[in-house]
Amino acid sequence: MELSQKTAEQAAYATSACAIGAGLTLNEWAAVVGIVLAVLTFVVNLTFKVLHYQLAMERRDEPRDPD
Repeated sequence: MELSQKTAEQAAYATSACAIGAGLTLNEWAAVVGIVLAVLTFVVNLTFKVLHYQLAMERRDEPRDPD
């Protein structure tokens, strides 16, 4: 793909994204931001739960010193 064709394609996508963004009302933007934040919160919580589970499994498998 030629550089000029690639640049034109990227400009077309950027212009389309700007047109969509400019066409949204404030309430629609709030909904989009809320959905994005909810998805990010889910991903972060899932990541930390998996790490917590892995740590718990490692601790479970460690030999314990009898007191």
